[in-house]
Amino acid sequence: MHEVNIRYGMPLGYGPPPGPRQTAPSGEQHAGWEKVKTTTATVLFKAPREILATFLPHKSFTIDAGGSPGDESYASIVFTRLENLPWLAGRGYNHCGFYVHDVVCPDRDEQVRGKYLSVLFENRADPIITGREQLGYAKVFATLDEVRKNDELVIGMGWEGSTFGTMTLNGLQEVSPPSVVDTLPDSFAPSQGLLHFKCIPKTGGPGYDAMYPTFTPGSLTSMSTTKHVETAASAKLEFMDLGCEKLPTLHHIATRLASLPTANIVHAGVIESVGSTDVSGQRAIALSGADSVLEEARSSPVGI
Repeated sequence: MHEVNIRYGMPLGYGPPPGPRQTAPSGEQHAGWEKVKTTTATVLFKAPREILATFLPHKSFTIDAGGSPGDESYASIVFTRLENLPWLAGRGYNHCGFYVHDVVCPDRDEQVRGKYLSVLFENRADPIITGREQLGYAKVFATLDEVRKNDELVIGMGWEGSTFGTMTLNGLQEVSPPSVVDTLPDSFAPSQGLLHFKCIPKTGGPGYDAMYPTFTPGSLTSMSTTKHVETAASAKLEFMDLGCEKLPTLHHIATRLASLPTANIVHAGVIESVGSTDVSGQRAIALSGADSVLEEARSSPVGI
């Protein structure tokens, strides 16, 4: 019925919609991804494994710490500013995500390992829509304010003037890229890839019409050239439970994040790079017994 490799979506009747992974009406890929500018601020921390496990979306996801001693595992808050995006005619946007590291999910043929993206705040609607529908990213809207003063960087996450999260990096100093990479634990390796869990709510009742994991291969998350690296002398993460009056659509997320222990910070820094990707290599993970998993979700009024 439709041309091969052309993506369609609502609203129908207007031809193929333009987006990150296609132009309109031809459906061709955008040129110019190698010119995208990316600034990424990361705060890596350790938290009790049993607490981090409560953020995993389904019983098929587990944390594999590789036999490391203790009961803590890695997680991170990562802020990214994207500039000169070809699909936005040179415009950009910000996003900030919470990642649980060293997560494994069994595919039918292999065990997939990566960082699980629990939630991704973005300050532009266009990538939220395409990312949720096409990729299975857990994206929601939030304001993301970035303030840089000398060697301090502060990121504020909010909604309608109410700030529910702050990310502060102090004492930023420029270093060579290899020394930064060498100091990071294996769980932070970009080659690990990203795990997600896509679910489409059922119309007319509780449950879901579609529900399955998706995966962003590490090769798609590392297609860039590092230009500038800074490490922080110290960093701090803070989330506030502001309630439903100030955060009517985000209070459930802010409440969970506010309960997350983030004081044990392992590394913090900023990386500026050039080059990105349209993530068209995103794929679904075929769970064993996936049909029964979906039926379980359809019959549950509270989901998973």
